[in-house]
Amino acid sequence: LPGRAAGRGAGWSRACDAIGRLPRGFVLRVGRGALQPDIAALEDRRWKAQIDEDLATLETLYADELSYTHSNGHVDTKASYIKAIATKVFDYRSEQRSDTTICIVDNTALVTGRVAINVIAGGAERNLDARYSVIWVRRGGGDWQFLCWQSTPVVS
Repeated sequence: LPGRAAGRGAGWSRACDAIGRLPRGFVLRVGRGALQPDIAALEDRRWKAQIDEDLATLETLYADELSYTHSNGHVDTKASYIKAIATKVFDYRSEQRSDTTICIVDNTALVTGRVAINVIAGGAERNLDARYSVIWVRRGGGDWQFLCWQSTPVVS
């Protein structure tokens, strides 16, 4: 990360490099001990809100700058993604995450993993198997917001 002190940048690099060497399903938390928020719980809350079409919760969790890149390359903003969920362009039925890792540095959390998603998308049922990356950012008031999703299909 440009502009970081050598020790902090090196720590970030070592911590995130270690993610690839962890056993399956292991959750890594690098951060500020007792001050570290439970990003895993926020991920659970986000997925539940998407499945339940809890738009009020999504409005709160999603950052205004949200960039949501679907596995087909389509990119949604906060407004377009919430509208797509509200109008059932995306009707999430279930999700099952695995290989989850969480790396927290300062006010940024990187979550990576694999997810199986059952969704009705564009009127057709789809079962997606994807690798994903998520970025959460902590705002000045201390609340975390979902800033970015990027997924890539896993080819069998």
